[in-house]
Amino acid sequence: MSKLMDRLKQNKKLLAIGILIIVIFLLLIFRITYAYIAARITEATGNISVNSDTTDNLSFAIGDPLSIDATPTTLPENGTNLVDTTTASATLIANSTNNTAEETYYVYLNIPNNSFVYSDGSTPEIILTITGPNGEITNIEGLTYGTFNGISGFDITVASGLYSIASEYLISSNSSIDSTVQEWNFTLTYLNLGIDQSVNFGNKMNIELLINSKQQTSNEYTLIAENTEIYGNDYTLTNLLDSVGDFEASGGWDGNCNMDTSIKKYGNYSCRAVGTSGSLETTISTTATYSLDNSHVYYARVEAFTEDTALASSATGGIYWPIQEPHFVEAVPISANDWSIISLVNNRSSFTNGTYQLRLDFNNNSVAGTIYFDGAMLIDLTQSYGANYPDKAYLDSHLMYFSGTADVKTINSITDGTFKVNNINNYNQITCTNGVTASIDDSGNVLFNGSGQDAVCRLSA
Repeated sequence: MSKLMDRLKQNKKLLAIGILIIVIFLLLIFRITYAYIAARITEATGNISVNSDTTDNLSFAIGDPLSIDATPTTLPENGTNLVDTTTASATLIANSTNNTAEETYYVYLNIPNNSFVYSDGSTPEIILTITGPNGEITNIEGLTYGTFNGISGFDITVASGLYSIASEYLISSNSSIDSTVQEWNFTLTYLNLGIDQSVNFGNKMNIELLINSKQQTSNEYTLIAENTEIYGNDYTLTNLLDSVGDFEASGGWDGNCNMDTSIKKYGNYSCRAVGTSGSLETTISTTATYSLDNSHVYYARVEAFTEDTALASSATGGIYWPIQEPHFVEAVPISANDWSIISLVNNRSSFTNGTYQLRLDFNNNSVAGTIYFDGAMLIDLTQSYGANYPDKAYLDSHLMYFSGTADVKTINSITDGTFKVNNINNYNQITCTNGVTASIDDSGNVLFNGSGQDAVCRLSA
């Protein structure tokens, strides 16, 4: 080694080359080491939610998924309940600068698939009990809380969709060493009832627990099952016009209603109304009368379409029931090349109780042209909702035409939505809005295929 150093000292060019090699070698070592450390740091911080300070650490953990396998063996007659439990938690450690931290988070229950039913038609069988950091949770929108066969919790026997358990839930920490932990405990109980529960053997329910720092976005799905029961339905509505509202039959309306197949929204026909330049309006009346209770509130609706842009600039639509003043709804604009909803929530308190015809108005205002009516409905909201009936905007967006009586249920789901129906009529036609598709299997499971947007679907013949 000393001989090498002597030669380097004597040869300045060789010495310079040697020093350069050493410098390059050291630089390579430093770059490799730095890259490795940087990669380790990135990996270590990848799962940390940082909100108020760069060293605040908010993290979440979820236990095993909840599941129950109901079989003759696991749920024998006069046996015990089936029970499964899991825990979700939020953990916060404060920053080392201020030793204080305060954050919020969200907790959700998601049931994307559920084929269970009430064995006897109404008795709750699957109960979910939730205990949060401040005690038992007893209120979740869309679920019923109670004590069932000695077990307190929420009836989720036929539940499906996304449910909010906690929104912007507060967690705080006063230490950068000892963490604050908030636990959410979930207990799923399948009640062993003194009834025949074999109808549910082999059925499935998927339950997902979600806990994170951001609000969960979801799709809203509404199913209208015409003359078919939806298990766990929100409400039941009756179209007082029954089947004449889709204009499929040749009767039911006066001579101004011309059945037409060229433009229609529901079924194979619509009602074509022709306005002339010599008249302000063309009216179409039902031949039947419908019972009116002047203490009730009603929702009347029809949809109208025109291809004539000139007509659309002046034409409006309306509904009379009874056919006298005051009108039910009037002067609703009709757009060109789109189906316009003519509707209103209204009372009939100025009329005496009785039976009355319903009339559709095409107010062409002396402009010659043609419009098409389809999907006429008249619904007694007081009968279905009592005093807490929804407003026009909600009904316009959550309903599509149905005849007779229909169950209606709305769920929120992160991806797809599943409904369970008692399809005694073996209906297989499903029509949806917003380009969403749906299907029904032989067991009565209606599956919405999620497309990233809300939708309303109608199950009918």
